[in-house]
Amino acid sequence: LVSASHKMIPPPFSESRLMPSELIWKNRSLQIILSGVITGEDIQSYESKVWRDPRFDELKYAIWDGRDIEGWDVSPSDVRKSVAYSLGHSYSNRSIRLALVVADPAVIESGKQYLKGLNSLNVSWDVRLFQDMDLALDWAKARQTQR
Repeated sequence: LVSASHKMIPPPFSESRLMPSELIWKNRSLQIILSGVITGEDIQSYESKVWRDPRFDELKYAIWDGRDIEGWDVSPSDVRKSVAYSLGHSYSNRSIRLALVVADPAVIESGKQYLKGLNSLNVSWDVRLFQDMDLALDWAKARQTQR
């Protein structure tokens, strides 16, 4: 189903409304795997978990894997909040490479708005959108070998 704002919304009692997601820390990298129906609150919850983790300050790259997202209920206001929080946390770790791997057009649009917001505030992170995980990993890891 698609709402008036063109967000994918599953039927109200669908089992896919559950958001089984996972944070995988390895060395100085992080993979966030998102699936199911994602809301703005979910995004803020995962961002908060990442930023509160002491490993965040040494993080070199993160991959937000949204290829299995089944529903997207994230508003432009949610994206603006994420941009603002990212700006604040970029002072704790100024050199993160962040790959957003997404396939759905609504998620891609939110990703573009996030990038636009970060750029307008001169956030120091290098953030890119990808539809292919291998390309995203190659790009993110290339930075690690340069340092």
